[in-house]
Amino acid sequence: MIGVATPIAFLRSRKSQGIGDLMDLRLFIDWCQANKMEMIQLLPVLDTGPEASPYAALSSVALNPVYVRLPQSTPFLDYLNQQDRVCYISVYNEKMRLLKKMELPSVEKEFLERFPSLKEYAIYKTLKEENKYHSHEEFYFKDYDVEKILQESDEEFLNQIDFHMKLQQYLYNEWKAISIYANQKGVSLMGDLPILVSRESHEVFFHPELFHLDFEAGAPPDDFAPQGQNWGQPIYNWEAHEKTHYSFFLQRLKTLEQFFDYYRIDHTIGFFRFWKIPRNEKGSKGKFSSKNPKEYLPKATERLKILLKNTHLKPIAEDLGTKPEGMEKLLKDLHIPGMKVMRWEEDLDTIPEESLSTISLHDTSLLASWFHQENGRAIDDEERITLLSAILKTPSFFKINLLQEYLALEPSNRYLFSELEQINIPSTVLPTNWTIRMRQFLEDIISNTVLATKIQSLLESKNDL
Repeated sequence: MIGVATPIAFLRSRKSQGIGDLMDLRLFIDWCQANKMEMIQLLPVLDTGPEASPYAALSSVALNPVYVRLPQSTPFLDYLNQQDRVCYISVYNEKMRLLKKMELPSVEKEFLERFPSLKEYAIYKTLKEENKYHSHEEFYFKDYDVEKILQESDEEFLNQIDFHMKLQQYLYNEWKAISIYANQKGVSLMGDLPILVSRESHEVFFHPELFHLDFEAGAPPDDFAPQGQNWGQPIYNWEAHEKTHYSFFLQRLKTLEQFFDYYRIDHTIGFFRFWKIPRNEKGSKGKFSSKNPKEYLPKATERLKILLKNTHLKPIAEDLGTKPEGMEKLLKDLHIPGMKVMRWEEDLDTIPEESLSTISLHDTSLLASWFHQENGRAIDDEERITLLSAILKTPSFFKINLLQEYLALEPSNRYLFSELEQINIPSTVLPTNWTIRMRQFLEDIISNTVLATKIQSLLESKNDL
């Protein structure tokens, strides 16, 4: 199965409103069908408030309103759409301002019953807005009882809660329509299950018992990050999740299966063990939550089997990094494909069929930049095609490259400095992180017959031995 990966924010049409949206995704589905791309892999699409990172969600079940196409644009949104990068906070604030003026249908009882945790989200979102998105540790509400908060709230506060529930129902319906459209076009959609949730999420606010809040997850020191990495997200209290029969994860799966056919399990290693760091310390101050396979393997088996049992979605494990002992065998036994990245593989021909192969990821350099780092010179067109073709010829069942890698077959789609193409640089806070956009409009990409011919020639090359 050949596909493309992209943040939805990256997409851009003449009718976009400052950021890639669902109508752009619909156009992109058409492009994928025309170019024989069978899958689109997306980054998380959850509500992150004013944060551009899709991994900084306020909720693990609430969708991001920034990706909706408003019935009418505004001069400000049109201006933002002309910018080279996504001006995320500006787009988010302007869309939320306009959405609050829309007449949205009342929330149906069935929707409330199917997604009960959205009620907590709506309360939390209202609190966040009222407190100008300051940390919830500064909220005047210190009582985590939902009903008590509702009883003590005034009418304006309750109306805002109702608005956020209505908006989520609207977004769920919009995403469902896109999912149906993709299936009609023969294009599968892959979602993303982030292993962790933000400290500033409604789950942490209402259910702190599910987390060890004095610790944060990250990665140990390595050649790429000598000080290690601290991602700032609290690690799980797995014992508490066991007592609830992992209902937290089941709710998340229920949301994903409304819109997607596959899902990527982010940092699958976390189901085995975390790099556990005292809060606010450097990654180098951490240690593994467990080093004993006899301790973590039975638990990881239980957790992954829970995921497999409770959804029809097919998972793909992001299993990159130093794998704990026994992890590779367990994933193989459970028939969960892992990921293979060209630059970290010694022999592409020995990659197992039950895997996903790619040249680059959202948090690595792209092909041109990687090639330059390795060879000290720019990649030429023939070398670019050769390396892309090599991924398509691997034994992997899933062959999914970033959309940028295919667009770069045409020089007009490339950045002058290849370093600017990276979607996110881990462990950095940069204005270029998560804000990259297509250099050309989708309409022009769709009508570009030269690019289409190059892509088709490339896809056909996978059959050449």
